[in-house]
Amino acid sequence: MDKKGESLPVPKLIFGAMLSVPSPLNFESGDKVQEQVLTAEDSTGKKLGVVTFNLGFLGDPSRESVNKVVVYGECLRLPAADAAWVRLRGTLRVPVARERETPLYEFPLEEKEVKKDVPLSPYAEREQKGDIIVAEEEPACEWTVSLAERKGEEFAVRVSLGSEHRFMIDEWQLFDGKGRKIDSSVLSFFGSVSENFQEDGYVLQFPYQGELPVLKVKLLYKQHVDIVTVPVDVRIGLGGQRK
Repeated sequence: MDKKGESLPVPKLIFGAMLSVPSPLNFESGDKVQEQVLTAEDSTGKKLGVVTFNLGFLGDPSRESVNKVVVYGECLRLPAADAAWVRLRGTLRVPVARERETPLYEFPLEEKEVKKDVPLSPYAEREQKGDIIVAEEEPACEWTVSLAERKGEEFAVRVSLGSEHRFMIDEWQLFDGKGRKIDSSVLSFFGSVSENFQEDGYVLQFPYQGELPVLKVKLLYKQHVDIVTVPVDVRIGLGGQRK
């Protein structure tokens, strides 16, 4: 405790690890992998115990030529005062996904809901050689589009995806009847879950001049590929340098 009787924070080591994959691969979030541990030992031979990383929240809608994410791990024991480095060993299980996007699907923009069956699969397959291929797609989900509100040149639309599977949605993209992209922003979310069906919905708002009898919609999403085991054996200088 300090002079005021307040508890001082417990000192600990924080490690950061950058994971990267080339597009069209990316990372996914989920409950398949969450807290994972590596073991730590310093240069004097002192065992520091486990370093706990949480890999349950890797998903990001951004798409780059190389997709990167940084994960952090905590160790509650400190190295010896004369230690030069800390060695981390073990394996991390990293959930990997594949970036996908649909063609444009056309919907009449009306206040009543318009539904359309769209052939999508939330999973990608792997060949025996290890190359990633897209699974054969089946009509596995239902898209619903409706006009939520219009005030002059300000529109709000409801778009949703319903399926027995969970989809990793990155972005709904909107286009007018001539195929020109409409910049929109997310106003709110909605949805429902039952035993064999779940709906993920977005309310999107955007300005548009003129009439908009038809709305074209595209979905950017991810397909689950695999959980990749990454071996780790690295020495890190106490100044932060990897050796």
